[in-house]
Amino acid sequence: MLSPLAWSVGEVTRLRREAFRRGVCPTAKVGIPVISVGSLSMGGSGKTPVAALLARRLARPGRTVGVVCGAYRGAARRRPARVPWLPGCTAELVRRHGDEAVMLARWLPEAIVVGGQDKVAAAGLASELGADVIVVDDGFQHQRLHRDLDILVHGGVSTPEVFPLGPGREHCSALPHADLLWHHSRDGAAPVAAAEGVVVSRAIPCRLLTADGEVLGRPEALRGLRVCLMTGIAAPGAFHRLAERLGAVIVDRIAVHDHAPFRRRHFRRAARSRPDLILCTEKDLVRVRHPDLVGLACTTELLQGEDRLSDAVGQAINREGNR
Repeated sequence: MLSPLAWSVGEVTRLRREAFRRGVCPTAKVGIPVISVGSLSMGGSGKTPVAALLARRLARPGRTVGVVCGAYRGAARRRPARVPWLPGCTAELVRRHGDEAVMLARWLPEAIVVGGQDKVAAAGLASELGADVIVVDDGFQHQRLHRDLDILVHGGVSTPEVFPLGPGREHCSALPHADLLWHHSRDGAAPVAAAEGVVVSRAIPCRLLTADGEVLGRPEALRGLRVCLMTGIAAPGAFHRLAERLGAVIVDRIAVHDHAPFRRRHFRRAARSRPDLILCTEKDLVRVRHPDLVGLACTTELLQGEDRLSDAVGQAINREGNR
């Protein structure tokens, strides 16, 4: 019964993309280079870590990087606003700007992070605040904003069913419209060999964090520990595999919807499994401050496509139309 609706959603998205491609619907330029990181699915592909990696690579003396995100579930997302990082004020920041926006501000203290559902307005504000180049987190479907480089984070194995059958936003027919394909392994495993020209990366666990953001230890300390996993992310399975790969003994898995809060009943259930610790992602730890939570922070390692990425980014930044 849902198949015609899913087909309709995908077809409308395809026709909209074609209208922008043909110039029927105009795009807006903000006067500086814009690099978009997006995907075909609603969440769980690794867009935010990839956007953060790009922002770090672009940062250099004399250049200010702006990062634009949707500030999903933030109370202030209707109007674009700069997202600060203020230790000790995490709960209020997340309420105003959403967990992913606050996490980007935490990761990228030197960047100008702007959150807002209108990404044209958010990019314009980042430019006004002094950004020289903009990275858009989750920008593939926001075609009103002109992009100089469109990066699509795609698993390369299967394309998700289009909503409401699955988490897909549009059909795989959109793949050729990306300037650069990027495969990101969220569970830390080395991905299967990708085609030439495709950028490949993976998540690498780097530290364990307390609820206050202090470093508790190295991820290797999880080996042999009884661990209850508690997640509020789009693809918890990848995080589960990552914890298992680190040698943790998983005694329970508690998953809520992406961006959703943990409730008292979740912690009561976790306590019944008698774990040595309750482990969550860094995104969860930003959103939920609880003394029993330990966050696993990851960095992103580039495995393939260094030259292809450098060339594509260089061309986007040096394009004549940006000057």
